[in-house]
Amino acid sequence: MIDFHTSKRHIYSYLHRCERHLNIHFWASVTVVLFLFFVLFLYQGVRGSATANFTMSILPQPLAVTVVDDSFNPIEEPEVSFSEATYEPTECRELIAQLASPDQQIYVRNFDAADNGWTVTLSTESPTATWTSGQYAFDFNDPTGAGCIDGDDADDLAGSMAIYTQSDSLDSGLCPLCSSNFVNRVPDGVFNESAGLNTITLVYATSDSDNRGDWTLSDIIVRQTIPASQPAAGDYEIPLLLSITAN
Repeated sequence: MIDFHTSKRHIYSYLHRCERHLNIHFWASVTVVLFLFFVLFLYQGVRGSATANFTMSILPQPLAVTVVDDSFNPIEEPEVSFSEATYEPTECRELIAQLASPDQQIYVRNFDAADNGWTVTLSTESPTATWTSGQYAFDFNDPTGAGCIDGDDADDLAGSMAIYTQSDSLDSGLCPLCSSNFVNRVPDGVFNESAGLNTITLVYATSDSDNRGDWTLSDIIVRQTIPASQPAAGDYEIPLLLSITAN
């Protein structure tokens, strides 16, 4: 004989245990899901805070003037050679040479080094420098009598040098977007020791010029007077210094 009351209690007890197990699994599942959401939230926060800051410095190049060929390769020892002259006992002569040409250009670079302009000059190491060949010499900075007569300077030598920058000699360099506005050539200059003109400006840039650019000078003529009766003593030489300064 079946005791329905006992069986009913067993069934209720079984269902109650099942409900408890289901509740436990449900809340355990909810807990796991909440934990996973929390971990994902923390991961997103950590990942968002790991931002790397990239830095870069672009430094200016030094202000420079050099001599280059027509491919902008540096010429380590540029030369300015005059034509040969013969001895003249009574005649004062003038010889011509080219200081800058397309295959021996003066090259100026200013890439944020001089923001108020710059000046390129030509000079000797000393105002008392001379053209020399052994014991013989003549002057470069005495324009008295067009360089044919010794004037009132520190030596007793005649001779004069003048520089002429041609109108089409100034051009831009390798920078295609750089401007030549407010970059100016100086048409001519004559060395004169008595007047204190021992440095000649070839080209200069004002404060309104482009602070980033490069330029060339490719057509500069040098005229040198040789006094009469200058000894035929072979090769005469004089060192000249090409320099650039920020304004």
